[in-house]
Amino acid sequence: MGKIDLFAEAQARHEGFYIDGSIAQRLNNPGNIIFGELAKKHGAAKFWKHPRTGHEFAIFPKAENGWDALIELITNACTGKSKIYSPDWTILQYCTKYSPVRNSKGQVIPNYSYANDVAKRAGVSINTEIKDLLDNIITMKNYHLFAHMDRNLVRKGDKVIKYVTPIGTVGDGNGQYYAHLHFSISNGLSPAQLKAYISGWSKAKVQKFYKDPRGIDFKKMFGTKMDVGNFGYDWLQWVGYGWHPGVDVNGLRGGNTDFGMPFKSSCDGIVIDGWRGWTKNHGWGNTIIISED
Repeated sequence: MGKIDLFAEAQARHEGFYIDGSIAQRLNNPGNIIFGELAKKHGAAKFWKHPRTGHEFAIFPKAENGWDALIELITNACTGKSKIYSPDWTILQYCTKYSPVRNSKGQVIPNYSYANDVAKRAGVSINTEIKDLLDNIITMKNYHLFAHMDRNLVRKGDKVIKYVTPIGTVGDGNGQYYAHLHFSISNGLSPAQLKAYISGWSKAKVQKFYKDPRGIDFKKMFGTKMDVGNFGYDWLQWVGYGWHPGVDVNGLRGGNTDFGMPFKSSCDGIVIDGWRGWTKNHGWGNTIIISED
């Protein structure tokens, strides 16, 4: 995954794209890009005018159009093709121009809040020059995500062995669903990005960051034959707001008959993230993420 992609994702998060009902989400505009030639190039034909600021935010036909526009905007800034941003500017300078704030005298001042948040999410410094995002590829390991569990049997830092180490039991997302295990394998996403999910993503974007998990031997994971993607959602099945990035794994009798079924790790690796509790946890319930060796 390139740093430009990470930086675009960081901007989208700061702009509130993943918050239900936000301006960015409603307009299919992850970066809250102003209506203009770039937006028109990527399919925007009209805008929404903010009642307080007067900003005219582009309305894109699909979220993928908005993503493409944001990626091009950042790439142009990095390569010197932008008429607004210089590739020699720091992240702080870029963010100040992108989202200006003013003091009591009406003077534009550095937007540290925007820059610090975006830089932290993207894994760079606010003093990084924008051109340094270009062609800077981050190699990330495969992450195996297990969700909706009843019990977590491992903790962050634990090492696990493929088809040997028990890691959890099937749950219902703390009362949200019929019992099943949500399972996915990703590459290029942080744990936070994984749990932000795929709302508004194109199928191509899901395929870019997720791998088909159906090559896993679920019989070895569970010690018995399982249903994969029939009782629940299958790999790349449309779920109403995006393309399912993994598979739902169920016992063969359906319903909640598989609640509490234990399962083992799908890979050799180390537990890098986990959540356990009794709340819905934004739809995830109890989770475990393992970094594959």
